[in-house]
Order: sequence, then structure tokens, then C-alpha cells
Amino acid sequence: MPKPLDILVAVNTTSGQGRAEKYRTSIARALSKYTTNITWVEAATASECLTNLKQQIAHNSFDAVLVAGGDGMIHLGIQALANTQIPLGIIAVGSGNDIAREFGLPVHRVHRSIGKIMHSLLTQSYLDVDLMHIETKNKSAYAFAIASAGIDAHINLIANQSSSKLGNLRYAKAIIPGVWNFIPYGVEVIADNYRTKGGVTLLSIANTRYFGGGLKVAPMAKPSDGLLDLVIANGASFGELVGHVGRLALATHLRDARVHHRRAKEILLRPAPECGAKPPILMADGEEIGELPAKITVCPQSLRLAI
Repeated sequence: MPKPLDILVAVNTTSGQGRAEKYRTSIARALSKYTTNITWVEAATASECLTNLKQQIAHNSFDAVLVAGGDGMIHLGIQALANTQIPLGIIAVGSGNDIAREFGLPVHRVHRSIGKIMHSLLTQSYLDVDLMHIETKNKSAYAFAIASAGIDAHINLIANQSSSKLGNLRYAKAIIPGVWNFIPYGVEVIADNYRTKGGVTLLSIANTRYFGGGLKVAPMAKPSDGLLDLVIANGASFGELVGHVGRLALATHLRDARVHHRRAKEILLRPAPECGAKPPILMADGEEIGELPAKITVCPQSLRLAI
């Protein structure tokens, strides 16, 4: 009989508007088809979940860690798993699921998700991907997908604060209040040898392609190339801003001369109050990180995925 795989499964009851907890029975049933020892991590808050994850990983040996939820739950998982070589399995049952979308993973299909994860573990076929490391004055964190510091961050924050249960549509619903009375943000950006300062509308640092529930903000981003993709849109009027949103939905925004794309290994973001309004809180993977200034550095091959 093969040796059982020791699996840690993290379920955050706040992830995906509570849906992740409802999937626990399905996860257990799907894993019962395999020879595994399962340890569950459950928590009522994100911080408690992360604390429990780190404690389990520090004191036990696991063949894999599975997280059930959306991008926010994956964000928690990578804080514990970055640079450990412990495979991460994603059970995408959240709202946006942009990270699952990047890798073509099943969404809200627990048995298919478990099947793909277990095939990866049993064949030891993994995908090693890059992460971002973000440092602000009061916080240091890893991020997987997109870090935002423009109107994209402001809309993200409004969507997070919404009580709506519309899933992906929370982002669409947040666009109108997000762009109302918009004033371009004053930001200085240093990306390796590239430097710019001025009023900006959109400001995204991408390791993967998608944000906001399926918007392809960085169509050329690759999560294993050792580089970050910087996408900046210059300051815009209300009418131009609406146009940016439309082009972003169609993934044609990079054709606009006012939208700039660069690749870099390290990106510094600083407020430039002489150039515009105070930048919003930096968001990453849909979660709040902190106020600028911030340093964002690529961490090549620092996360192992069981997909």
C-alpha cells in the first residue's frame, strides 16, 4: 500500500462570501478517493487563518497545502508557502478567481480541482512560478497576481467594502463610484532603469494577466519569466477614463498611446503630490497592503503549484 500523502487543507469561512465553508464536505469526499492524511485549518478571520497555516507548516511536514476560496485565500496561502517548495493546490470557490483563470483551473468544481491536484502530487509534476514581494512602511507581504495603485486599486477597495453578493459583478458595480469625481493620482515610478513622474489613472504591476474578475490588464504577463509587467495609464478626464474602462474590458488598452507598458525586476512607487491627488491604498491580489511608498520585487520560481 502506498504511503499516505499528508495534506493540509485551509478553509477560510470569510472567503467567497462564506461559500468555501459549504464546500468542506465535498473536499473531504473528493480526497477520500485517495490515500491521504488530512489536517484541516479553519478560521473565522483572514489573520487567524494565516496564523494557523504558518503554525501548522512550522511544526509539521506536509506533502501539499490546499486552499479553498478565492484570490484572497490564495494570497494568504502564499504568505505561508513562499520559498518552501511545498506544493500549493488551489480549490477555486471564490468570487473573482483571477488566479485560477490564469492557469485554466476549474472554478466551483471541487472534485475536478482535487483530481488535478492529486494527479500533480502523485506524478510529482509541478509548476514553479514567480511571486512579488511588496514592502511598504508598515507591511511586508508576498503577492501572486496583480498589485494596483491607481483607479484600479480604488475600485478594488470599493468592491471589497461592498455587501453585494454579485460575485464578479461587484467590480463592475464599483466602477461608477470609483470614477466619480476622479482626479489623477500623483505618482513617481522607478522600474529598473525606467523612471516617470506625473498624474496617473491606472497603475498595475502584474505577475499574471487578470484582475477584477476577468479583466486582462497585462495580456503579455507570464508568471514564470522572472519579470513584472508594469502597466500605466496617464492622467485622464472623466470621458477618457470611461474609454479606458471600455478598452480594458476588451483587452485593447495597450494600443492607446496614453497607456505605457514596461517590464522590470524591481519597481518603486512613491507619492508625487505636486503631480496629482494622493494615491489610493496599494492593493495586491485584491487585498489591502498599505500606502505608498512601496517597493515591489520579483521573486523568481518561489512558489510551487500542484496543478
